[in-house]
Amino acid sequence: MFDRRLIKHFDWGLAGCALLLVGLSVYAIYSANFAALGLWRRTLYLRQATWAGLGLGAMCAVCCVHYRNFARFAYVVYALTLLALLVVAVVGKESLGAQRWLRLGPLTLQPSEVAKLAVVAWTAMLA
Repeated sequence: MFDRRLIKHFDWGLAGCALLLVGLSVYAIYSANFAALGLWRRTLYLRQATWAGLGLGAMCAVCCVHYRNFARFAYVVYALTLLALLVVAVVGKESLGAQRWLRLGPLTLQPSEVAKLAVVAWTAMLA
């Protein structure tokens, strides 16, 4: 299922620039909070590095799949996103005067951000 041409045609320069930017941002957070008194602020860079690592893993997983395979699931993702947006209207968490977050256990999700990707995938599939 893995296509070896993906490695040959992968944009290593772009990936390197993204990794450099992530590394610089983690270092900036580390240096800005190095002398902080609270433990939570001193470990912010670890949280950023963890999420960056998870994002890197997701990027690698998505790059291993041909983009046309995503078209099969565009309707499903679009429908689930619309459902999540309706759920936000009913039981969403209010923040700064707007109801836009879903609480999923210890995590919160903003379905409008996922909806942006779902609309792009759905319209690209229709074209």
